[in-house]
Amino acid sequence: MEKSALKSFMVGLIAAMVIPITTYATEEAQINEEQIGEAQTNEEQTDVSPFGAGEWDFLGSENIRLGDDTVVIDDSKYWSGGGDYKIRISGANSINVITIWVSEEDPTSSIPVYGRTLNGNANGEYEFSTRDVVDGSNNKAELKFEFTGALQPYDDIVVEFYD
Repeated sequence: MEKSALKSFMVGLIAAMVIPITTYATEEAQINEEQIGEAQTNEEQTDVSPFGAGEWDFLGSENIRLGDDTVVIDDSKYWSGGGDYKIRISGANSINVITIWVSEEDPTSSIPVYGRTLNGNANGEYEFSTRDVVDGSNNKAELKFEFTGALQPYDDIVVEFYD
């Protein structure tokens, strides 16, 4: 009789411990699924995507006309938060020459960041680092872009900016 009572006690004890754990785990899983659903719904409702490390964030694009001149783009929406930066050029004529010059601009100084002359087909992606030029209270690299052409005829190109 003693073994039977001990056995019943142990079965009851184990059942008492297992039932609350499984109930808690099931409730926790339901809460997590609801939170994920809410996050997905909130994410779908906004056009703004969070900036993240390891991903290219599209900052915008500019349509520019290049001839025998220089076009300067100095807009805070193209500033960098540091890390890698990319510009993509499309629409360039394959016989023309384009020079890209990027500098980090502050009120008292200008620091060269990237420069390249593209002979022939300038269409493509060009990457460079802004890690060493992030500064100031805004923790941004205040980038200025200069595109110079030696073009005959004029080229209407599109420049896209990614941080």
